[in-house]
Amino acid sequence: MIDRKYIEALFDKWVKKLRLVPAWDIRLEWVEDPTWRKTGDFKIDCDDRKAVILLNAVNPKQENMEEVLVHELMHLKLYPLDQVTEALITSNFEEGTPGYNFAYHGFFTTLEQTVEELTKCFLLEFGENKDLSFSRCKKMKSFTELYDGLNSIERGTLAYMNIQYLSNRYTIRDLLPQDAEMVYEVLKANTLFYKYHPPMVTIESILEDMEALPPNKGYEDKHYIGFFGEGTLVAVMDLIEHYPQSGTVLIGFFAMNANLQGQGIGT
Repeated sequence: MIDRKYIEALFDKWVKKLRLVPAWDIRLEWVEDPTWRKTGDFKIDCDDRKAVILLNAVNPKQENMEEVLVHELMHLKLYPLDQVTEALITSNFEEGTPGYNFAYHGFFTTLEQTVEELTKCFLLEFGENKDLSFSRCKKMKSFTELYDGLNSIERGTLAYMNIQYLSNRYTIRDLLPQDAEMVYEVLKANTLFYKYHPPMVTIESILEDMEALPPNKGYEDKHYIGFFGEGTLVAVMDLIEHYPQSGTVLIGFFAMNANLQGQGIGT
């Protein structure tokens, strides 16, 4: 059971500790939706310098909510760097090209790692709860499991998938939360699919699908990927390796850009 008053008091402490106020107007909101799969997130209005920190009140995946809170506030602290770097990437690389994919994916991966490392440093120095969350680590495979996976290559069993091998025509990369709006524009045009498979897609449902996992599977087995051709998102695929059994792959979702359907591209 989350002690909301305690977390709200920590929120007041950390927005001051990180010197986010009074420069920003920041509000903490609790998400009551049981289908929301994130533990924390934030929304931001740069023009008005307003932000809302979202925390999962129903089923948080991490154990230390103070760590989650500081992590999201640290993203806000680094948001100007985030925007400048993203603008630099988009102004120098054509979307969907190998250079763009490398720079974009590399930056956001490094940004997330940096935010988490800064969160740990501040938490260990100033936090009330200095116990770091290991819930995500618990989902990862052990060294023995990884070693057995490498052995399975010698036995001719698929151990790890290189997603680039899925197509020799298109550039493929993992889709990030920052891509959700682009994915939404492609998926919402597939009206016939959502007519028979409601509800209609939303940006929120896309973000949930990016994190959704079947029982007893970790994120190292999940690929929510996009196929790009000449800067255009051609298709979206969600697949899970070694599910429902070792050596098999489950394609949970596949959707083509509606403007490119009927041309034999997806077959």
